[in-house]
Amino acid sequence: MTNPLTPEPPPPQHRRRDDEWIAAIVAFSAIAALLFWILGDKESQWGLKGLSGLFAPASAPVAPSSPSPIVSGTPAPTVQPLLPRLLGRETVPTPDSTTVVVPSPSVTPTPLVPVPVAPARVESKTTSTGIQFKDVPPNHWAHDAIIALAERGIVAGFTDGTFRPERPITRAEFAAIVRDVLPDNTRRPAIQFKDIEPGFWAAPDIDLAVEKGFMKGYPGQIFKPAQQIPRLEALVALSAGLDLQPPPNPKQVLEKYPDRDKLPAWATNSVASASIAELVVNPPDKAQLLEPQRPATRADVAAMLYQVVERSPAK
Repeated sequence: MTNPLTPEPPPPQHRRRDDEWIAAIVAFSAIAALLFWILGDKESQWGLKGLSGLFAPASAPVAPSSPSPIVSGTPAPTVQPLLPRLLGRETVPTPDSTTVVVPSPSVTPTPLVPVPVAPARVESKTTSTGIQFKDVPPNHWAHDAIIALAERGIVAGFTDGTFRPERPITRAEFAAIVRDVLPDNTRRPAIQFKDIEPGFWAAPDIDLAVEKGFMKGYPGQIFKPAQQIPRLEALVALSAGLDLQPPPNPKQVLEKYPDRDKLPAWATNSVASASIAELVVNPPDKAQLLEPQRPATRADVAAMLYQVVERSPAK
């Protein structure tokens, strides 16, 4: 007896279609697994990155870069291997693809401009270092005066590099030295001295010293050029040539000198005026002495003339 509740079996044709679908699904699954295995394990051999990236989470979007200008007719540049950068220059790309060469800064040496040096001039009683003499050390009492006058060309040394400051000076030498401090005016005519030959080396200087009122001769038109000049006569000559006016009380001016009694009366006014003008200059150990009859040395005369230069305006 047959059970009425048993379902009827499906037709054979319908069951065959289901089997075909199942077989197709299994085949596709096998093919997919095979592809995953081949592409995932052999990507290095094929040069591919596989399909794993297809299932990776999406990354943040990247902003597209500005496209470079395309020049028609110009082939795309080939990739060149990286080369070391050339020293001294670097290229900076600009939007219009024009290459600008920017030179690296270079240091240009500043040329040395020679500065003209003005000639030395005596401005004050300070030590100068332009000229030096072997026998005039810096501690010599007349050092500053000798050096200052030598730089001005008023006095000069000897060929052996000495000045010989303690050497007595003659009347002819004194006339030659004072020529550079002579005033411009002429006071008296020149004298034809009998003991001065026309070719004598100091003849022009002696004529000027007489014409400017610095020096006089002796009776009989005698000058005595080789005679040593005493300090007294040197002070009188400077006082007369500079036209120094005598003070109203010359004896009172000379009271500070213990040896004032050795001074002749005819020279009192001139020496007093020279003292007021600070022309009486002595070594420190003889600061209060006139020593009127002592022969004037080259250092004595240099110190006297230095005082004249200091008190006179520059020419």
